[in-house]
Amino acid sequence: TAYEIGVRLVGSEMCIRDRAEEIGVNVKIEGLPIRSKIVCKDETNKPSVLLKSLFYQECVKRGILFGPGYVFLSYSHSRMDIEKTLKVCKISMKILKNAIKEKNVKNVLKGNEMKSVMTF
Repeated sequence: TAYEIGVRLVGSEMCIRDRAEEIGVNVKIEGLPIRSKIVCKDETNKPSVLLKSLFYQECVKRGILFGPGYVFLSYSHSRMDIEKTLKVCKISMKILKNAIKEKNVKNVLKGNEMKSVMTF
């Protein structure tokens, strides 16, 4: 089911949270397995649009597109889709970590930070 596939992304062993902890970045996926959101936090533990923008940029480069708000899973998402997503997230987290370490997140970001266009 979509819920079971979402559990793999959100709350199982080696999900996004576990990969972020392994790499040492503060990237979390919060919410329910079929409706969650990605949060990237800075060194003060505050949500950072800059860090999220870089993370999303690197995911998009590798074929994974997250919406600016919630991540919705459906029956069209397969286990292979989730595995690819987790692989791409891990690569993107490593790039994010290196940019933070080198203090050049803005330079690595190719464009502007994300902006909210709608809030619900």
